[in-house]
Amino acid sequence: MSKVGRPTKLTKEFIEALEKVVKQPNFYIYTDAELVDMVNEEMNGEVISTRAFEAYKAGDRGTNSEYYVEFVRLIKKHLRMAKNNLVKRLSEDEKSWQRFAWLLERKFEDFNKLDKTKNDNDNKHSGEVTITRKVI
Repeated sequence: MSKVGRPTKLTKEFIEALEKVVKQPNFYIYTDAELVDMVNEEMNGEVISTRAFEAYKAGDRGTNSEYYVEFVRLIKKHLRMAKNNLVKRLSEDEKSWQRFAWLLERKFEDFNKLDKTKNDNDNKHSGEVTITRKVI
């Protein structure tokens, strides 16, 4: 039985390019599109679209590629390194630490307390009424 569809872009060459980009010192990428651009530059003309990259990242595509596990590992490693770098810079910068806190809040959900509070408050005031009865 033959395979149908386009071949996956999750190749050994793609993983090597991604790893090279992610291993750069003080590496921080703000968006998937920026990461894709850097990987495409590293691949010398080989092109993966941002849409395909996001589909791989979401697990909607390429999960049966032999390189998928390595792809996920590298993405998680990138996020860990970026978070560690921002936390380190936040703790070392006495004058303008707010910019690093701002980046952490926007890039990483676990640092965004404002969003969690807003969602909790939205749920509390959603228009639902709960009636309780005290039983003596």
